[in-house]
Amino acid sequence: MRNINESQQGVYEYGDKVAAREIFSRYAFLLQQIPVSKDISILDIGCSAGNFDLELKNFFGNRAHIYGIDSVSSDNWLAHKNEINFYQMSITDIENSDLKGKKFDLIFINRVVHHLVGDNYVQTQKNIEETFRIISSILSPQGYFCILDHFYNGLFWDNSTSYIIYSLTASKNKFLAKFIKRFGAESAGVGVCFLSRKKWLANINNSNMNLVFEKNSPERQLSLFKKILLLNKNFSLDNVLICQKK
Repeated sequence: MRNINESQQGVYEYGDKVAAREIFSRYAFLLQQIPVSKDISILDIGCSAGNFDLELKNFFGNRAHIYGIDSVSSDNWLAHKNEINFYQMSITDIENSDLKGKKFDLIFINRVVHHLVGDNYVQTQKNIEETFRIISSILSPQGYFCILDHFYNGLFWDNSTSYIIYSLTASKNKFLAKFIKRFGAESAGVGVCFLSRKKWLANINNSNMNLVFEKNSPERQLSLFKKILLLNKNFSLDNVLICQKK
């Protein structure tokens, strides 16, 4: 998988700090159902600077054993090393790490899946499928897999927008990357792969999990130019999907 660049890291760490409380609030209904007497093991995939993990720690207290993993380390990790167990690695490394064999009661992946890009679109889809397979294998029998991410639904072909956005942002052509970045794509030159709602549900089902709760944000429309360019029917941001093993 491709790693984010320094520019992206700065943007995402700032976003992590600003949005941590908001993201936490999207899961409040679920977290309040966890028995107060139970110790709980939590994994945050793509934890960035760890601000969301600190929100979890403040909520659960010492009964929560929280692990945050990210392919890029953050200076913020050192300040909170006694509260959160941080690891610099990707989800595909987990089976060869200290976390091998561990099961988690809560697994979070917030605004991360669209960054699991490979050198082509097919490989990118395989990265996502492999990530879901691993998550299913480390989720405890009664645990919850919690997703917060975006839907980009194609106009004619369901994954048309997904494919076009990936192709435009993943190009290593410096002139094209500079042009795409002017449209607000911080991932230009690295790549990003947004999924349609249908593809999200297929990945969940194919990973031996069931969708048990869904809360979607309002559907939005791109400008006519972008709608035609990206063959986009509609999109919605920060949708919440909660899954359990079958």
